[in-house]
Amino acid sequence: MAQSLRKLWRHAGSGTGHPTVVWRLSETIHPHWRSKFIGARQLSLLPEDELEITSRDTLLEILAHVQEVGPLWSACGAEFEVVLETFGEKEPASDLVDAVAGCMASGAPVRVLFRRDTAVSKSAETEDRDLLQTVSLNFPRAAVIAEGDDDRLVEWLEDRLTLAVQAHSAKKDLLTKMLKSGSLLPLVPFNQSGEGGRPLNLDRGLWGIGVWGLEEMTRFHCGESPCDSEESFRWLLEVIARLKLRMREIGERFGIGMWMVADTGEQVAERLLRSFEEVDFDLRLGRGEGFLEGANSKDDRLVREGKLSPFFAFGHSLSSVSGPENEWNVDRISERIRFLASSTHVSGMTLVGTFYCCRTCGGRFAEAVPVCDHCGGESVYEVTRKKRGTYTRFVRL
Repeated sequence: MAQSLRKLWRHAGSGTGHPTVVWRLSETIHPHWRSKFIGARQLSLLPEDELEITSRDTLLEILAHVQEVGPLWSACGAEFEVVLETFGEKEPASDLVDAVAGCMASGAPVRVLFRRDTAVSKSAETEDRDLLQTVSLNFPRAAVIAEGDDDRLVEWLEDRLTLAVQAHSAKKDLLTKMLKSGSLLPLVPFNQSGEGGRPLNLDRGLWGIGVWGLEEMTRFHCGESPCDSEESFRWLLEVIARLKLRMREIGERFGIGMWMVADTGEQVAERLLRSFEEVDFDLRLGRGEGFLEGANSKDDRLVREGKLSPFFAFGHSLSSVSGPENEWNVDRISERIRFLASSTHVSGMTLVGTFYCCRTCGGRFAEAVPVCDHCGGESVYEVTRKKRGTYTRFVRL
């Protein structure tokens, strides 16, 4: 992996297009890979506990390299997701938390994900599964049509679930035929023998129901924001729970594994907003990165945000923290990670916003400057992150 990182880094700033590479790093080894590592000659004599120690030491070395390069990883399309174990009463290891916080503070494109089980979901249900397609539902539109009737609102959404799974089923049949014919290379069927392609398991794939406008739907239907009213927030949770049960029921009937995913696409928002041109309703979309008006750093808002996260596929629902420059220091970020892991059910954290950095010395600034204040270098870049850290714009000034 170190060799791969060096190769990516050599391409940084070369001016050519590069695919986005997302590295998911974990302190433990997945059972599927554990047998392969133990069978390898260099690890054949390591007992299980020493294998985990070796894995953690390697992870810390990688994170040190990620922190050293900082935001410039964005120049070559590299992103990093670090998975921390938080099962039961277990807290994430302090050395890993500090290492991740250091990477975030340096401006590196890092997201931390929490591997945990909740009352409504288990990490194993969605982890290591491909998100194949997403069909977005216009939740605010459901509130407009329902005109205050709870049953009518949910029935409208359930009807759209049926249409969505029919679309997913047709797409699955099409992909199955294309995989068999070889027209999706380098993707190949999961059970195909031989090498030369990336296996795609359609039966284990996730078929997404894109959720758009939860806060707006609740505010229109209940008259209050779920951020400010406990009653309206409980109503929102009941609607989401009812839809999840219905979604699983319909999915089992069609043989489709459906999960909710957080839909933050600007094109999706623009398309779904057209439904409200004739309705006198103030939509306040795009103000933040969470479900509930951005899930800012206030603890109560993050706790509520976390109660929604387990309904969504792992890795697609994150709490993004933006704010002044002091939000980016290591101690503050470490504190936030520990709070989210121990006191909420938020599935992950990343930092969003815009800042400026010097490629020569790695200095970071809150405002655009023509030259670096630290070293006088002229290689100053603007870095902008949006969409829970999955979109990064890297521009030389």
